[in-house]
Amino acid sequence: MMKMCPSCSGTYAGGAFCPRCGVAQPLVDMTSDRARALRDDVDVRRAVQSHYAERAGMVRSALGFLIGTLGGLFLLRFAVGADAGWSRGAWLALAAGWMLVFAGGSVAWARRLARQANDGQPRYVCVDEDAPVEAHRPPPRRGLRWLTW
Repeated sequence: MMKMCPSCSGTYAGGAFCPRCGVAQPLVDMTSDRARALRDDVDVRRAVQSHYAERAGMVRSALGFLIGTLGGLFLLRFAVGADAGWSRGAWLALAAGWMLVFAGGSVAWARRLARQANDGQPRYVCVDEDAPVEAHRPPPRRGLRWLTW
């Protein structure tokens, strides 16, 4: 769920408070009436579109890699069992093509989606991605410090 900070207009994928403004500043839901005025800003709209494009690209790429790898291995199994000659070469070519189309095509689709969301730029870095979170983290307790977050 996308959330926004009303004071700094930062967009976040979730959470309860703004890492930049502190614990005292709660985040508001993107669909609420309080966020309506913030959504009209061009930079905020671009940041939100970039977040959604990243998520859609991530899901499609992961699915493409799974289908591409598993389908390619399934076809490679047929290539191993095929008779030597053009039949084996055809199965190998089909397995390589399957992997290239599904795995490579999904990554190309994700990059194209990101370019569309970012007005033709290959990459857009949101202004709120560099927000320091360390300033609002409590100090580690004594004892097992590696277990405290």
